[in-house]
Amino acid sequence: MTHTSEQAIGIHTRGEDTIDWFQSTVFVKDRLSNFGVMISPGTGNMVISMYYPVFDGENCIGYVGCAVYADQLMQSIGRLTIDNLPNGRYILLDVESGLYIYNMRSELINTVTDDAGCLELIEKVKNGGETVGEHSYYDSSGDRYLLSYSYIANKGWLFILKDSYDEVYHDVKTVRRSEEHTSELQSRSVI
Repeated sequence: MTHTSEQAIGIHTRGEDTIDWFQSTVFVKDRLSNFGVMISPGTGNMVISMYYPVFDGENCIGYVGCAVYADQLMQSIGRLTIDNLPNGRYILLDVESGLYIYNMRSELINTVTDDAGCLELIEKVKNGGETVGEHSYYDSSGDRYLLSYSYIANKGWLFILKDSYDEVYHDVKTVRRSEEHTSELQSRSVI
C-alpha cells in the first residue's frame, strides 16, 4: 500500500512456492521476523527483509514489512580481517528461521543453514544456553571446526566466526612440540 520507493508498490517479492512457509512463520507469532539479506526488487539495494504481523484479537489480518539497507553491514563484516586465520569465515544467522543473513560465501546468503555446528548453536541459544562462547564440532566428513559466537538477542541474530580446529590451534601445537623437543634435548644433556 505504501513504500518509500513508488516503483516498489505492488511488487511481489516472494514467489507462490514460499507463501505457505511465509504465512506459517510470519503470521503466527506476535513478533518481528528477520528473513535475511536480499536484493530489493523495488530499489536494487541489498536489504535485510523484516516483517511484523498485525493482529485483530487472535486473527492475523496482515503485516507490516520493511527492508533495512544492509550494504553498510555487509561491507563492514566483509572488511573484517582475521589475523593468522586465513580460512576463518564470518557468519550472521537469523536464529528463528536459520537463514544466513551474511556468509562470506555469498551464494549461501538468504538460504537456510544445514551446517551441523550452526544448527547446534541455534538450538543452544533457543534453549537458554550461553549467549557468548566457543563451540567445537565435527562435520559429516570428520573434520573438526571451532565456532566462536555471540547471540544478539534483541535482533535474534547469531554472529559466528568459524574456522578449522587445526588452523585455530596451529600455533599452540607448534609451541607445544617445540617445548617437548627442548625438554627432550635437556633430559639427554643431563644424562
